[in-house]
Amino acid sequence: MKVTRHTLKNGIRTVIAEMPDREVVATSVYVGAGGRYETPKTYGISHFLEHMLGKGTEKYPSQEIFNSLIASVGGIRNATTGSEWTRYYNLMPKTHRLIGFEALSEQISRPLLEKEEIEKERGTITEEINMTYDNPGRAIWFRFRSFAWEGQPVESDLLGPKENILRLERKDLDTYMKSHYIAENITICVAGDLKPKETIKELEQYFGGVKKGKKLLSRKIDNKQVQSRVLVSDKKIDQAHIVLGYKSFSYSDKRRFALDVLMAILGGGNSSTLYKEIRGKRGLAYNIWGKNGYFVDAGISEVYAGLSKDKVYDALKIIKSELYNSKEVFSPKGEIKKAKELLKGRKVMRLDDTLGSCLEYGSMELLDPLKLDPKEEAKMIDKVTAEEIREVAREIFQDSKENLVVIGPYRDKKKFEKALIDY
Repeated sequence: MKVTRHTLKNGIRTVIAEMPDREVVATSVYVGAGGRYETPKTYGISHFLEHMLGKGTEKYPSQEIFNSLIASVGGIRNATTGSEWTRYYNLMPKTHRLIGFEALSEQISRPLLEKEEIEKERGTITEEINMTYDNPGRAIWFRFRSFAWEGQPVESDLLGPKENILRLERKDLDTYMKSHYIAENITICVAGDLKPKETIKELEQYFGGVKKGKKLLSRKIDNKQVQSRVLVSDKKIDQAHIVLGYKSFSYSDKRRFALDVLMAILGGGNSSTLYKEIRGKRGLAYNIWGKNGYFVDAGISEVYAGLSKDKVYDALKIIKSELYNSKEVFSPKGEIKKAKELLKGRKVMRLDDTLGSCLEYGSMELLDPLKLDPKEEAKMIDKVTAEEIREVAREIFQDSKENLVVIGPYRDKKKFEKALIDY
C-alpha cells in the first residue's frame, strides 16, 4: 500500500492510501474535538454535536435528504466520538466517491443546527445514556474512564450527564464548533483505488473552503497517582463486571511497543495467559481480555472480565497475580513470538479493507507523533526483547497506579481492596 501525505492550502492534513483494484472508497474526517476539550458544564457537547451534524446542512436541509444522498448510491456513513477526536466517515462505490466527499464537507462546515432538531436529539441522546448505563458490559467502560481519570481532562464519559444534554443550546454547539472545526484541527484520509494527484485536487475542491482558525489546546493530563483506588457500583445482576487498570504510556513513548506485546501475552485473545487461567482452567469468566489505551500525553493498560459473582474476589486475586508475575518471570520465547505475530496480524487485517485503512491512518495523522508505516511498526514490535517486556511490567504494574471499577451486587468496596492486597 502506497501512502501519500499532503496539506491542503487551508491547512487540513490529508492522507491518501492507494489500494488498487478496490471498488469501494472509504473517507474519514477526524476533528480534534472530544471529551478532553470539554469542561464539566459542557461534558457531552462533542457527542451532541456529532449527532447534530447528520441532521441536515445548508444544501441538504433535512436528515432524510442528507441520508438519501449517501444511501441512494449504496453508500454507508457513520460517526463516533472519542476523548481526543470526533470522526465522520463514509464508504462509497468508487464511481460515487465525490458524493462522499461532498457529504462530509457539508457535515463539518455547513450544518443547520436547527432548534427543533436539537430538541428532538436531546431525547435521543438521553435514551442512549439510559441504554448504556442499563447495560453493565458497556457501562463499566464509561464508569472506568470517569473514575480512573477523575479530575483530568479525559474524565468525561463522552455521553455527558443528562442535565448537560437538557441544558445545552444552539449557541453552545455553534461556539464549540467554531472553536474546534477549523482546518488546522482536521485530518482527512481516503483509501481505495485512487490516483493521488487527482484525489488531492478533489479534496481541495470540497474541503478547501473549511475555515482556518487558532487551534485550542487542552490541559495536559497528569498521569501521576499515589495509591490504589476502587469504585464499586451496586447493581442487582447475575454477573460481576470489572475493569482493572494501570496508568501507563502515551502515543509518543516508544516503550508502548513492549507494552503492547506484554498485553497481548496477558490478555490478547483465547491463547492469552488470563484467558487460560481464568476461563480455561477455572471457568470463572466467559469473557476476559486486556488492552492498552493511549492519549497524546498519557495512557492506561486495562483488563476487563465478566466474572462469576460468587467468585469475583478469587478471580480478582488471580488476575492481579498474573499481572504482577510478569514483573519477575520472563515470558517464554514461544509466547513472545505468538504475541508479536498476533499484533502484526491484527494490524494487517485492519489495513486489509478500505475502511480499516482510512480509520487507522486518519487517527494516526491526528494523534500519533511517530506515524510509523506498517513495516516500520512491525520492525519495532519484532525488536522487543523479553527484558524490555519485564521492564515495562515493572514500570506499569504498581499499586500506586492501580484503578479498579466493579459493577455487580456489592456494596462493600473494602472486600475488593483486600482482594487486591491479598493477591
